[in-house]
Amino acid sequence: MKKLLTIMFFLLLIPMVTAETCPRGSTTIANGLIRNGPYIITQPGDYCLDDSLYVNYGWAQRYGSSVIVVQTRDVTINLNGNFIINQDGSSWLQARWTPVTLRAIELSYNSPIIGDMKITNGKIIGFDQGIYEVTLGGRGETDQIIVRNIEFIDNSNSIYAAPRRADLTKNLVQNNYLNAIIAWGLTVQYADIVEITNNHFFNLIRPINVDYSTKIVVSENYLNNLNLNQRSFSKGIFLSGSKGLVERNKIKHFNYGVEASYGSYIDLVENKGCDISYPAQAYWQSFINSRNNLWFPYC
Repeated sequence: MKKLLTIMFFLLLIPMVTAETCPRGSTTIANGLIRNGPYIITQPGDYCLDDSLYVNYGWAQRYGSSVIVVQTRDVTINLNGNFIINQDGSSWLQARWTPVTLRAIELSYNSPIIGDMKITNGKIIGFDQGIYEVTLGGRGETDQIIVRNIEFIDNSNSIYAAPRRADLTKNLVQNNYLNAIIAWGLTVQYADIVEITNNHFFNLIRPINVDYSTKIVVSENYLNNLNLNQRSFSKGIFLSGSKGLVERNKIKHFNYGVEASYGSYIDLVENKGCDISYPAQAYWQSFINSRNNLWFPYC
């Protein structure tokens, strides 16, 4: 008994170690911080979700269209395994329109140069636009946008950005509204360098869209459209006014596998696909250099 009391005494002297929800040095964002409006980031640095963020269209009508608004350069947002969710679900996917568009993360044009922007490790669910860069019809203010390890679930448009460089890697983009005609994945415009690699896409009208960009690499992505009922409108990889490499992707159950238009020049190398009506098409002064691709009539 005396020995047990001695052990307990020494245990009480050991300081308690509390687990950190977010990494040291980061600014935490909790659901309570958005109850009276969006969380606006005005200082560079690392930001981390301490818990999940919940909004709906009633919140948007009262406070605005975006949950997190970035108005400064060089920001990292770590969702830390949590999610940002619109509890009503995207009205665009459900073909019911609301007075506002609801976005999870907005990269605002209110700052002179946003610099590098990195978003990682969590889920964005049920938004009309998941990550949205306000571009005013041209190139945005972001030097580089990096999006990694994010699950985009039931968003009408998961990413829309026009940075100088885009690195979109190891994300999951999925739509469960099988009659949704407005179900897009990743859209990048006016970029100098675009890398879209190792992503998975399910049941989207247009999973990958790149417009008016150069030095594109679209590589080792998996695109599957098996359950989408709106197949006649579907295009797996759509490129407009762009140049680059499309290689080693797997594309299943689309009307168009890869489409290049408006002066695009694409090297199409070692891709595989099945159940695609038109595997590779070039329009409007575009050219596809096709090598070692395999297209099968059935999956």
